[in-house]
Amino acid sequence: MGDLSFRDIYSATEHEVFKIASFGERIFHRRYFNASVSPRYRYNVRTVQAKSDIVVLLAEVFLDAKFFCNVLRVEYRAARLIEAARSHGRILGEQIQCWLRLVLEDGSQEIPPTMVKLTLDGTIQAYQVELWETLEARPTCTHDMKILNQMGRHGPITARREVQAALHDFERLRGLEIAFCEDDRDSRTGLRIDEPAWDNNYERSVQIPRSPDPDAPENTEFLRNYYVPFQRGLYLDAAQQLPIRYRNAMMDESNPERRADNILEIRWLLQRQLGGRGIYLQEVTVPPRAVEGAHLYVGAEALYYVIEGEGEAYLGEHDDPATSSYPTVHRDVLGVGPRSCKAVPLRPGITVYARSGAIQGLANTADHPLRLVRFGFHPE
Repeated sequence: MGDLSFRDIYSATEHEVFKIASFGERIFHRRYFNASVSPRYRYNVRTVQAKSDIVVLLAEVFLDAKFFCNVLRVEYRAARLIEAARSHGRILGEQIQCWLRLVLEDGSQEIPPTMVKLTLDGTIQAYQVELWETLEARPTCTHDMKILNQMGRHGPITARREVQAALHDFERLRGLEIAFCEDDRDSRTGLRIDEPAWDNNYERSVQIPRSPDPDAPENTEFLRNYYVPFQRGLYLDAAQQLPIRYRNAMMDESNPERRADNILEIRWLLQRQLGGRGIYLQEVTVPPRAVEGAHLYVGAEALYYVIEGEGEAYLGEHDDPATSSYPTVHRDVLGVGPRSCKAVPLRPGITVYARSGAIQGLANTADHPLRLVRFGFHPE
């Protein structure tokens, strides 16, 4: 690996398309990374992962066309942290702090967490840092002075002993736990901040099937950090995933359809594994005559695809003009009260899509289970 030439990778005809590659609304090119201000350095990007306003890149850095080391680049647009700091009457400065911990494939080796500083980069309007596997140049090849100016404990190019071994082999990496906080000094006054504001994915949770009891609190685990997955593929068998049971889901206490046996089963197939914010994939089973209460989507979206059984879905009366010919019914909407809805039939192959502002509910009207796949997300 040490003699691998960047030219062997970068000059191959099949890799021409990656010299300028679109990622979302951004463009990555050879001048993107910190060390690329010197023509002696080149990067080979192995993966790009995003979560909320976090972008994480794993790459190889080449010095004088020969492989030098692996690098982890973190970018953060700080939307939440800006608001958290403003709530204390402060604004973010040129640097913020980042807590991170790499997760290995089998979890057998616990990688200690480390703190690094991120520096504001005006060209991308984000805080960023590059964690290199090592900063030590080879005896016969010294670093460029332009790059030495960026290197250091709190520089935009840095290294940490805690992650050195983990970065050495990308194939073992499965994810990154990460959180952000203000710098320890107020950017305007220079005074020390004793309790800096954090963005650590607050009030997020995942569902883990620990108890078969409906609404068991131990099935909810609250998160303390963001999780950015590196695993490139995932093969799942829904039958091997235990369901979590919910009684009278999406219903107020006053809803007349509440009853002790109104229990839904949900298999949470994907949660933290997906990119973006608040994205999940579920298999939902609605027993005969059971109901999921109507609820309003605000700042979120959901897509339902029926794979087995029959029933009804309830959409807001004016949410989809194509449903105007279906019966109008009144449904108790969670936290809102009675609203006029359209009752549309559910059967295998039917898709129901609810955008922000839409009403969504469903009921099993048959004597056999209704099963569907639900994909939910918050638009970025």
